Order: sequence, then structure tokens, then C-alpha cells
Amino acid sequence: MPPGWVCGAPGVSWVRAERSGGRARLRFCPADPTDYLQGGTRAALEALAAPGASAAVGAPAQWPAAAALAAGRLDTPLLARSITSSAAAWADINVAVPSMGESITEGTVAVILKQPGDVVVEDDVIAQLETDKVTMDIKYQNKTPGIVKAIQAAEGDTVTRPERRVPMTRLRRRVAERLKGAQNTYAMLSTFNEVDMTAVMEMRKELKDAFLERHGVKLGFMSAFVKAAGAALQYVPAVNGVIDGNDIIYRDYYDISVAVSTPKGLVVPVLRDVDKMSFADVEKTINDFGRKARDGTLSIDEMAGGTFTISNGGVFGSVLSTPIINPPQSAILGMHATNMRPWVVNGQIVPRPIMNLALTYDHRLIDGREAVTFLKRIKEIVEDPRRLLLDVGAPAALPTTLSGQRGNVIQLEMEPQLEKELQENGFRSTRRTKLIATIGPACDSEEMLEQMAVGGMNVARLNLAHGTHAYHQSVVDRIRKLNKEKGYSVAVMMDTEGSEVHISDLPAPIKADKAAEFTFTVRDPASCGPNCFAVSYDAFVEDAQPGDLLVVDGGMVSLEVLSKAGPDITARVVDPGLILSRANLVLRRAGRPVRSKNAHLPVISAKDWRDIDMAIAAGVDFICLSFVKSADAIKNLKSYVESRASRRIEVVAKVGGKPLLQISVVVARVSKLLILALQIESLDALPHLDEIIEASDAVMVARSDLGAQVPFENVPSIQKEVVTKCRRLGKPVIVASHLLQSMHTLPTPTRAEVGCHCWCGETAAGTYPLKSLEVLRSTSSRIEEWMRQEKHGRLELPAVSDSSDGLVSEQLCAAAAQTADVLRARAIFVFTRRGVMASLLSRCRPDAPIFAFTDKQETRQMLNLRWGVCPFRMDFAENPTDRIYHAFQLLKARGLIATGDLVVVVADVREECADGLTDTIRSVQVRHVI
Repeated sequence: MPPGWVCGAPGVSWVRAERSGGRARLRFCPADPTDYLQGGTRAALEALAAPGASAAVGAPAQWPAAAALAAGRLDTPLLARSITSSAAAWADINVAVPSMGESITEGTVAVILKQPGDVVVEDDVIAQLETDKVTMDIKYQNKTPGIVKAIQAAEGDTVTRPERRVPMTRLRRRVAERLKGAQNTYAMLSTFNEVDMTAVMEMRKELKDAFLERHGVKLGFMSAFVKAAGAALQYVPAVNGVIDGNDIIYRDYYDISVAVSTPKGLVVPVLRDVDKMSFADVEKTINDFGRKARDGTLSIDEMAGGTFTISNGGVFGSVLSTPIINPPQSAILGMHATNMRPWVVNGQIVPRPIMNLALTYDHRLIDGREAVTFLKRIKEIVEDPRRLLLDVGAPAALPTTLSGQRGNVIQLEMEPQLEKELQENGFRSTRRTKLIATIGPACDSEEMLEQMAVGGMNVARLNLAHGTHAYHQSVVDRIRKLNKEKGYSVAVMMDTEGSEVHISDLPAPIKADKAAEFTFTVRDPASCGPNCFAVSYDAFVEDAQPGDLLVVDGGMVSLEVLSKAGPDITARVVDPGLILSRANLVLRRAGRPVRSKNAHLPVISAKDWRDIDMAIAAGVDFICLSFVKSADAIKNLKSYVESRASRRIEVVAKVGGKPLLQISVVVARVSKLLILALQIESLDALPHLDEIIEASDAVMVARSDLGAQVPFENVPSIQKEVVTKCRRLGKPVIVASHLLQSMHTLPTPTRAEVGCHCWCGETAAGTYPLKSLEVLRSTSSRIEEWMRQEKHGRLELPAVSDSSDGLVSEQLCAAAAQTADVLRARAIFVFTRRGVMASLLSRCRPDAPIFAFTDKQETRQMLNLRWGVCPFRMDFAENPTDRIYHAFQLLKARGLIATGDLVVVVADVREECADGLTDTIRSVQVRHVI
């Protein structure tokens, strides 16, 4: 029997009362030590003690103690105070070893202070117990006094708390091994956030009945978190990765394990490809897992794999915990109970249902910023679940930021489609060629412009030969809105009409059948009848002779001049086709362009000047001016634009066009940097090509105009020569017009037309602008891959700068490109304000992409013309070393680079010396991402 006092016996032979330490105690007669006191009520004892008493409740009729009590030999009040009992029958009371704390499992009985038969009252110490930490008293804790009946342990015995030993189940043993293995292997760290569940709870309340009726399953919260986690895994790929030896494996699939509790333990079945699952698919699969878990029918295959885990301790009431990673994954999300808490909304404190979220992650692979970004992404999606339903993910305006040393915010901005290409194709397979698309009625809506940007459009070209200033301003506004709201940096190029000979506006294209005759006149367009075209050049008829070939739009239609009479000429169609509105005209005689009075057309017409002023006022990035005839014209145009623009402007040269040496000028409003586009349309211009290219900053090869001025068979060789010269001189080259002309009306290109950089009618007025963009993008990527594999396109690059400072920059960039190729660096980093160093690196054509960081938006847009340059806008820290660190951290947060990646950094550091002079330190650094 356990230690304790037991009261209750049939009778007592003799009893006496004693005082000890101010307390009364009853003793049995030594002659009969086995007898126990049979108690009664206080009234019965007092009656027994009264004179003449002969019996007591529960006592024999003649109790030997009666005479003694009656004679006063016992202190009756003392006896009454010592034994206070209830009228109910006395019961056994066990006095057990008390709780000794979690860390104490056993103790030794040091001393026993009470013996069987001793009376005890509340708080009497029965024995003392010693442990390795403390000595504790074992007390009687009952308000009713009692008598010690038996003590089960002796002094010196070891006593323990009650416990049972049972074998572990196979499942529990496996779980224990995995958890301990995770603790020993991973550098686990947890981060926390709070999510406002209002939106998802309101959605569930509003749609739960319709959801149940439609899908046959209840709408819970797990589906929202599973879908949010799937989106976040795509946004921060590092969380979906895993370390395998010396390698990191990034999974491009998203399988999420969900923890399910069973009577035998925790199991984690896997939801496969959650990015492709609907809310209903998630809820149905989780319900199915729960049923199978309860029935014990989950298969091994259903629990194998998984790239991420979600555990919901909130179903058991947990408010906050730090879950343990499920190997071999790298992170786990812990959900918790939702409780109403005070929350600040728009400056007001309101009650909101708030859930704590915990993310435990492997710090060896996932940095703190990546973990915080991942958890924040989940929070943002759950707080606005419409983004999942509309497939727009977290807010687009989510620039990844860092805090600078002075408390300022360091922000990184990049093209969404560039980020997607880098993540999907890898750095070395990302397209280097820049794509320019002409905007017209076929693609000028906000929706189409966004799709063009997603498809890879870097520059949007507007042809001022068509449309009004108001129309072009509206397109510019839509492009700027797209850049601001969606994070793009699509540059805008405006191409002026130039002093060319062209026909007037037409209400619709006119079909020119073979042998059909048309009239071309210099009269007022209103006086023209059917099959008559007004010409913009007054001396056109004077220049023409019977037998001349009249070429329309570079060969779209060709006609033979039959006769001329007054202001009119008559011509017959030789090569049929479509004559478009404002089509340009070229007269050819004996295979060469006719150069008469049209050679003296003004370099820039009055309309061109109005267009230039409009472009500057609209804030476009590039102005393309056709038919400039000398390098002096480029210099004059630079002066004009610089005097009116608040920023430096660049100059691009356009090759291909009208008679003699004619140059198109592209003016970019980029931080005091002028870009002129040079256009050369005749063989006579080629001897002057070097000096014209040197006077400009980029060159455009207009193949259609060039083909109208020189024999068709010469166009490829001229194009190649121009491209080579520009490459050697470090000038960007744009190849334009008639690249995919068949896609003006057909959904697929002819094989012979697949070419280079800039579309005109294919996107502006064609039937398939997006398909045209896709064809040229894929073609560019494939040819670039072939050139890298075959090592084509390598040129000996001569020095082009005429200053020692410029020569140093050229050699530095050449060394950086060569180093990156030899070491197979992941990328080349360059920090630039004007884009000069990035342009020099582009000239070298390295295999690695050039990550150009600039703190100026206009420079970022200007670099959209540079081959292989991925422009980023980033706030610059004062310390150059901090700039590199910030770039590392911001790109890691987007999952574009990882710790340990090898990059080449081109540093151009200017430091103030003690004597007040500026010292410039340039270097090429080979660094690992930290």
C-alpha cells in the first residue's frame, strides 16, 4: 500500500492523550498496539467524556476509555481539538512523491519523520527526499487529520516518478532520425512575419458555398498558402534549391509537401506541380491525403520528393513556433492560429484577424534577404488573393531594396522580360541582340505595347512620315506609362520623314497589277483622279526621262516611265505589288540612281525641324533623321539639340537611303550625349564611310533604301562592310527594314529573309506583329549561340580613342572581356553614369552578359542599343566597394546570382587626394559573390 495515513478500526483497547510541542497527539495502549482508534464526531467524543457515559459512536458498549474520560484522566477539550473528523466513513489517502521538475527523474529517501500510527495534520512533514539538485519535504496535504497506516519506502531507498517504457513505432523512429539529421546538417535559421487574413477570409466567406457546389470540396486556407508559396518559389529560386555536395541544384518544378497528423505520427504527402494546380485541385488533393492518412493507405510515392514544406500548427492552437526543415529540402513554412489583434490600417487602429508566419531555412544556401523576400512575397499574395486569381503574382511595383549606411534606400530596377530571360535561359544563352519595333496601328494599344515589351522589344520606333504629332505623343505617353507601372525601360525613337521624294497620303493601299499604267504629278493632290499620285518634289518630272525605272519603296513596285507631259509622267508597272501611302520614289537610269536636282534637296526640311522640336518636347530617347549629307550636318545637329535639350544627346548614323552621301541622325536625350544615325545610300558614299561613322555614335543600315540606290547583289557586302567598320570603331549597328517583309501579310517568314534588328511595316501595319517579334528574337538567340560555339565574330579591335585616358579605358575593358571568357565568368559587372565603359565592353563581344549598373534612367534607356548589355538602374553608394556589395545582394534577392558565383568587375574609381587633385584608379577585379 502507498505511504499514507489510514484511519478506521473496529475498536480500541486504550488510548491516551499527550502534548508535544503545543500539539495534541493520541497514543495506543502498548499492550494492544494493533488496535486503532474508531473515530466519531466531536459531539460523540464529548458525550463519551461526560459523567455516566457508557458508549460512543462506533465503539464497543463498554469502552475501557470511558471511565478514564469520565474520571477526567484525559483532557477532553484537548482530545476534541486533536481529532476533527467528518461523519462520513474514513478513507485511505495516498501521499505520493511530489513532482521533481523536468530535469529530476529520481531521489533518495533521506529521513522518515513519521511512523505508522502517528497522527498527522495538514502540512506535516512525513519524510525528506534528496536529489542531485535539491532536498524537498514530503508533506501531508489534506485538511482532514489522519493516522499513518504504512510507509512503503525505507530510509536510503531510491524513488522515481511513475513512467512506462514502450518501443517506438517505425514511423516515429524514422521521423526522429530525420529531424535529428536535419539539426546536425543544416544551418537552420528562422524569420517571422505577420499576415492579415481579412481578404482571404472574406473571399472564403463569400465564395465557400459556390466553391463547394462547383467543386464538391470545402474552400480552406491551405490552398491560398500553397498557391502563394508556389508563386514565391518562382520569385526566389534559392528557396527551391538544395545543396548537393559541392553543387547547388535549382529545381524548376514546384512540389510542396504538406504536413498531415495521423494517430501514428506526422506524415508529409506531396502536392506535385502546384504552379499548375487550381485552388480546387489543391483542396481536393489535401482532403484525399487526409483520408488516406487516417486509413493508413498513403503510398511511399505520395510522400516521396517535395521541394518545400508547409506545416500548419494553427489547427492545434499554436500561436508561434520554429518548424524544423524536412530533409533534403532547404526551407519550411510554419502556419499558426489566427487571432483577432489590433492592427493599424490607414492610420487607424482596427481589429483584424492576424496569423504569425515562420520560415525556417538553410542559411548555407539561402541568405537572410532571400528568406525575408520569400516570406514577404507570401504575405503580400495572401493579403491580396486577387493577384493569384488574375495570375499577376505579387505587386509589380516591388523594387528589391537595401538600406544604405546613411539610412537611405538602395533600389534596383530591371526589365521584367530580361529577368525572365536570365532565369529561364541562363546567362550565356540570354539574347544579346537588341530589338527595335516600329509602332503603328497594328500595335499601338496599351495591351499590344505590353505584349511587345514582354516579347523582347527594347526600342519603340515612331515614323513621323505617318500620323500626326498628337498621335505620336499619345503613343509616347502609353510607353512611358508602361515603363512606370510595369518596370520596363523601353526607349522611344522618333524617325523624321527627311527630304525624300514620296507620294501623298492614300486612303488605302493600291494594288499595282503588271502592265497597269499610273500617272505621277507635281500638281495639287486634290486634282488627282483615279490611278494618279501626287509627288512631293517639284522637279521630279524634270528629272525623269522615258525609259527610266521608277522604284517605289525600295522595290515593292517598279514601273517604267513611258512619257511625260507638263507636270505629269505616265509609267507602266513592270514588277507588280502594293503602293502604300507616302511611299518613297527613286528614279534609276542605266542601273544607277538619277542624281539631278533632287541631289540639292535641303538636308533637313522645315517639317523635319518641327518634328525635331516636337520630339525634344516629348522627351523621346532617340531622334532618327534621314538623308543628312555630310559629317558637318551631324555636328550642326548636335549643337542645335544640345542648345535645346536639358541633357546630353548621342548621335547614330543610318546607312541606306537616297542619292549621294546621306546621313540619318538619331538624337537621344541622354545626359548630354548625342546619338546620330548615319544613312549611306550609294556606292559613292562608301569611300567617306570612316569619317562619317567617326562623327556619329551609332549606325543604322537601311537595307530597303540602300537596295533602291545600288544593285541588289551589292547590298549584303555593303551591309557587312558597314557592320565591320562600326564594330572596329565601337559603334552600335542597327540593321533595318525588309527583314521579315513576308510577315506583313503571312504568319511565317520566308527562310531567306531571316535577319537582324529593326522592323518597319512588319510591326507597324502588318497582320502578325507579335509573331514577327518572336521570329526575330528566336533567330537572334540561335545565331548568337552558333557564333559563340564556333567563335565567329571575333575581330582585332584597333585603338579608337585619341586621348590617353580613353586608351586606358579601352584596354581595361578589353582585358575584362578576355578575362571573363577565359574564366567563364557568370557576368561582367560595370558601374557607369554615362554608359561609356559599358559601350566599350559591348565592343569586345564577351561571352558573358554585361551587367551595367547606372543611377540614371536615361542612361539605362540609352544602353538598350548596346549589344550584350543588361542595363540596371541602381542607387549608387558613395563607396565603390559598397556599390559592388549592393549589386550582389540585390541580384541574389532576385535569384539571378548565388553565393560563390564568379564575376568580373570593372572598377573606375575617382578619389580625392590630399592636395585637392583627383586620382583615378581603374581595375579589373575577379570576385566571388558573397
